[in-house]
Amino acid sequence: AHQADNFTLLNTITPSVMFPRIQTAVMSEEFTPIWRSAARIMLDGDFYPLTKCNKSTKEFYAVQFECPEERKGFILVINNVDNPKTKCVLHPHLLQGKKYILGESFGGGRIIFEKDGTVTAVSEKADGIIQFYEY
Repeated sequence: AHQADNFTLLNTITPSVMFPRIQTAVMSEEFTPIWRSAARIMLDGDFYPLTKCNKSTKEFYAVQFECPEERKGFILVINNVDNPKTKCVLHPHLLQGKKYILGESFGGGRIIFEKDGTVTAVSEKADGIIQFYEY
């Protein structure tokens, strides 16, 4: 049986992945609640790219979605398959004077909100993390 790994689920932000060569769809029950939370923020919120978007498999890819009306959002970080680095520093859209509270997360990495307003993401290659927050 095929399983969708963290890298696949985080890249697609979907609870179901189709493997076309073998005509099999895989549903991730563990990822479904994460997808439901993310989908709402993606549809209603603002989008902020945190890294450049390109086809390189040797770099991190990171985005932020935030819904200011609901005072919540998430940061998604993907460490691509050929990236030799395991850490990157991001400059997310954060409101001054607000206290950010970390919520649920999914993936093999971790995100650290630093005191200087940056975010440090740590992840092995071919993995990533989605970190929800409120303020």
